[in-house]
Amino acid sequence: MRLLFFLILYFFLSQCSNTSSVYWCGDHECVNKKEREVYFQKTMIVEVKKIKKGEKKDTSNLEIIKKNFIKEEKEKAKNIKKLEKQAAKERKNKIKDEKEQKKLELMQEKERQKALKKREKEIKKIEKANKKKIVKKYNKKSNKNDAKQIKTFVAENNKVNTGFGDLVEKILNRNSSKSYPDINEMPN
Repeated sequence: MRLLFFLILYFFLSQCSNTSSVYWCGDHECVNKKEREVYFQKTMIVEVKKIKKGEKKDTSNLEIIKKNFIKEEKEKAKNIKKLEKQAAKERKNKIKDEKEQKKLELMQEKERQKALKKREKEIKKIEKANKKKIVKKYNKKSNKNDAKQIKTFVAENNKVNTGFGDLVEKILNRNSSKSYPDINEMPN
């Protein structure tokens, strides 16, 4: 009885061994159930191959070529994505550099404008100071002989080339024969 029990147990266990079946659609393994059904409808033949646990799965050359092609396509796609990202970064950096350059140019232009305004204010202050000195000096000495002294004074004190000294000389030369200068007369 014992022997019979072991025989029955052996048969049950041998049937429970891990064997899998693979469906073949012509010369290659069927990828999924849909492909198997389509192939069966066309040819009315589907081969079933049992693969035991210890055996290697038989791969056809077509499958190897497909796998290699898929790998190559994935690598190409990755490389394309990398190149696109790199190009996008370069475009962003170029735009960023252009914006920074424009900001720098604007700042430099503002600084130049400030310097020009400051210089103009200084020139106006110097002109006012020179004008006041000349008028005071001229009012103190209303003598005709002092016209030469005023000319030399204007030439010495007019450090900034503004043209004011030239105007004073023209007015003094024109009005030297008159007793009092005509203030309302404008030179040409």
